[in-house]
Amino acid sequence: ETVAAGRGQRDEKGERDQWESSEHLKDRFDSRRPISSRVQSLLNKYGLDCRECDHAQAVAKINAFMQEAKDEATRREQRKAALERAAIWATLIAGALGALVL
Repeated sequence: ETVAAGRGQRDEKGERDQWESSEHLKDRFDSRRPISSRVQSLLNKYGLDCRECDHAQAVAKINAFMQEAKDEATRREQRKAALERAAIWATLIAGALGALVL
């Protein structure tokens, strides 16, 4: 009785119709998390385009943009400091040469 109840509509052993179905085999379901409104507003604020991105990819893109901006600011400050040092050295050398000429 228990075995018969487990078999459902079939009387003999074999594969169940759910198992022999090939429906949804090799299909790809999109399980990516959609971009949140906060992340979307950051994308818009920084002018970044991420049309085919999920939430994680959009966050990674924003983080990369911010890191690049920080690196660029650091390089700009280093260049400015180097130019200031060069100007100081040029002034010192010009003063020393002027003293030697007199």
